Amino acid sequence: MAYTSFRVALPFAGEAITQRLPVAADTYYIGMPVKYNDTNDNYEYTATDPEAFIVDDQFYGGVAASANDEVLLAVSGSDILGSLVVNDSGAALTITDDIRQCALTHGIRIR
Repeated sequence: MAYTSFRVALPFAGEAITQRLPVAADTYYIGMPVKYNDTNDNYEYTATDPEAFIVDDQFYGGVAASANDEVLLAVSGSDILGSLVVNDSGAALTITDDIRQCALTHGIRIR
């Protein structure tokens, strides 16, 4: 799996390791947490155990994606501002210690 490094604006601080990866059919927002679904071989929204975050600037304001559309995800190596993490409606997601710890195990620190 090849990784590419991009400088990403909000919601990340510093340099994030990003990759274009397939997502499940849904409406996505920048700052939305996602996790890998091994049954469908793509990423989907999660409110509890994030492995990556949507950073693709085409998703400002919410955009529908078809199954397996490739979306730019931050997969490691950065800090994200907790106030900019959103749920599946684009509203602020309440960040728990469990969410912080799960993201941290994947190399992303929620501040």
